[in-house]
Amino acid sequence: MAISEIAEKKWRLIIAAAAALLLAACQTQKIETPGEASQAMYEGSLAFQEGDFSKAFRKLEPLAKSGNAEAQMLIGSMYYYGKGVNADYLKAFEWASKSAEQENAAAQFNIGAMYSQGAGVQQNDAEGLKWYHKAAAQGYVLAIHNIGWVYEKGLGVPVDYTEARNWYFKAAEMKFNISYMQLANLYSQGLGVEKNPEEAMKWFMKAANANFLISGFFIASMYENGEGVRKDFVEAYRWYLVAENGIEQLKEHPEFTLNSSSMYQLSTIAKRKRLLEQVMTPAEVAEAKRLASEWRPTSPW
Repeated sequence: MAISEIAEKKWRLIIAAAAALLLAACQTQKIETPGEASQAMYEGSLAFQEGDFSKAFRKLEPLAKSGNAEAQMLIGSMYYYGKGVNADYLKAFEWASKSAEQENAAAQFNIGAMYSQGAGVQQNDAEGLKWYHKAAAQGYVLAIHNIGWVYEKGLGVPVDYTEARNWYFKAAEMKFNISYMQLANLYSQGLGVEKNPEEAMKWFMKAANANFLISGFFIASMYENGEGVRKDFVEAYRWYLVAENGIEQLKEHPEFTLNSSSMYQLSTIAKRKRLLEQVMTPAEVAEAKRLASEWRPTSPW
């Protein structure tokens, strides 16, 4: 099975899991020390990051009402995800808007995402892209990446793989691991760039080494089929195991649920492993398992 022939369904399923993390990732903010901000802001931000959302809401809501942009963004996030309060997209959009009007880049990104999804506001890809650009202008990497996604998928704009590649590359320069995956996909399929399996492998490897372990599925497939690298069943089996471990890690993420997409990915990996076991010696399988157990990302994100 050539990497270029991997079903589009498989790619969409894997990226769908990543997209859920994109929206969640934007909520992690730098915690200011009490000397840099109020004690309440510090305690509220710390509680948010530690998952004590009830305490976070109590500490942050008064600050949000008084006009603190960071607190407004976090309160909006809690309403979006139903953390510490009942989920309410309308209130999420309201608080994100207040923060975004004060040029908070994370809130601007969230507004863009909500317009793109139609969450708390009428779905509008053009408005979503506008707000992504506002956040991107401040160097907000999630927005930079999502602009690439908009152009790759033609969401309210004509499909433009070259433009998508340019935005992904900007995000990749900022070490955003999901952009590594998207660049690998473009090079593997020859979208907006000349098809180049070696370059695709380079970006898949960068994604894996930046802790986006699901990229191991594609690395394994390339080793299994000798695309962009010499055929090596031990390496293929090893990377299927790494990808499998990546999905297990995703299952621990608070916004991730083991849905049919995830089950499909796991079953596909299991099938490929069984097929490889038919052509590998027990010693080779053992070596692949050893290599997988010892492998660690070189630059965890």
